[in-house]
Amino acid sequence: MQQKNLPRNRWVYRGLRIVAAITTILLTAVVVGAVILALAGDTQLLADLLETESGNLKLSTVAQVSLTIAGLLCALAFGLLFASINRLLKHAEQGELFLESATKALSRMGFALILLYLTMLCFEVLLPALIEPAPMSENIVDLLFSAFDFNALILLMGAILIALSGALREGREFQDELRQIV
Repeated sequence: MQQKNLPRNRWVYRGLRIVAAITTILLTAVVVGAVILALAGDTQLLADLLETESGNLKLSTVAQVSLTIAGLLCALAFGLLFASINRLLKHAEQGELFLESATKALSRMGFALILLYLTMLCFEVLLPALIEPAPMSENIVDLLFSAFDFNALILLMGAILIALSGALREGREFQDELRQIV
């Protein structure tokens, strides 16, 4: 019976999968915990998360709905990102990075990063604008600075991963065509 050749560093991939799981659980717990506590009336953790000066935030109904949606989108983004990373690392552990499932995982990882970027914009611009209303010009300036902030790298990485998955898919199709010719 022939045994499949596994990559030498498969334990590194397993370790990375464990780190990804722990990180995802912790980040999701913090965001969801802040949302639940804020909806229950304790806004201190939310104020820390939003980096606002006042610890006693007044949440209107619109702010509560927006906060709930942003929290759910953030949890969805983290879950999708973890599932994609886990799938890709599992394929890497088995030495199967050129399968259709691996390229789909790479594409989903890109979409999850873009969703995470949009969620971060919600937490940095939309929610503070709804909680502590400021003049419209100040909100637009905040949006412009946040859109091209360090978080823009997350958007860029997401777009790159989607493009890379498309290139891998085309390369695999080209390889299949060459196999049929030969």
